[in-house]
Amino acid sequence: MSSVTVEQAIKSVELCQSLSDLHQDIVLFRFDDLKGEIYILAGQDLEIVIYDSGLWEFLPNEPNFKTMNKTQLRAYVLEHREDREALRALMSRRDPNAVKYDFPNTEEGREQTKEVIKRKIEGNL
Repeated sequence: MSSVTVEQAIKSVELCQSLSDLHQDIVLFRFDDLKGEIYILAGQDLEIVIYDSGLWEFLPNEPNFKTMNKTQLRAYVLEHREDREALRALMSRRDPNAVKYDFPNTEEGREQTKEVIKRKIEGNL
């Protein structure tokens, strides 16, 4: 467990003042005592980390699909339906051992398809 360094404290005040001068709302300010880093989320999409040395950087705005669990990634895809990379990442997480279906393109096959989907929705599959 660590504490804020003098360098971090000074830099965080400087950055918050600059953000305020530029009319950017500071929506989150946190110190991670495990990593010894300060995080600032500001405005619509500014993400800043301040290291113990006082050095700081903007975090990339691109989502990291590898760190998202499947539920988070699915929610992201639903909010960003045009993001094909996100959809590919979600679909790549499918179970390689999942049952594959191949019903014929007939009335009976369409009924079988509906029945399988219905069972999945009901939690019986």
